[in-house]
Amino acid sequence: MKKMNADKTFLRKISTEIKDHEPNSSSPEIEEQKFVSQTDEKNLEIMGIKFSTKENFWNTRESIVNGIYEGFYPSKQNVLDSHKILEEQVPVDKLVNDLLDVYREN
Repeated sequence: MKKMNADKTFLRKISTEIKDHEPNSSSPEIEEQKFVSQTDEKNLEIMGIKFSTKENFWNTRESIVNGIYEGFYPSKQNVLDSHKILEEQVPVDKLVNDLLDVYREN
């Protein structure tokens, strides 16, 4: 849960930056429908990324849906980052540093 909360905080910071650069032409309800349509509960997949447990699948799905209502618009990379944290135990600090490196390069 600590990892998910850290990820949620991280996603919220990034979403704020992205939101400042993109016009909001959609409602959270529509974005949630788009996101949910890209999930496969039976196969535990989100945007084509497979989770090994129902718990990891649902934690990621619910965290992202909650983020949508805070102005966050998820991408496949966001799901992949959650997968790395939950499935591969990649530390959140490493993901943040990697993301910062990408922003510094651009």
